[in-house]
Amino acid sequence: MNNVRFVSGGEWSGIAIHEMKNGWVVETWSRISGQMTGVKYTVPFNRSFPSGTDLYEEWNEGTTKGVALYERSSPGRILRKGIRVR
Repeated sequence: MNNVRFVSGGEWSGIAIHEMKNGWVVETWSRISGQMTGVKYTVPFNRSFPSGTDLYEEWNEGTTKGVALYERSSPGRILRKGIRVR
């Protein structure tokens, strides 16, 4: 997938957010037992996260806009359900 706008993660889990024509595509991964990995879904552009938003910009103290988009936005269309880590 092209146009990666934001990547955040560590050794155990993370997210990648891509900007597409009609919104954002969020992908998640995890190595933590019991959590879902490989989930991929859309988030339409909205007032808080319009097209061209700098997702590395600070949202509030200690949080970037990319993390806020992941935590606060409702998923649109599910593109891939993912699997539960064993």
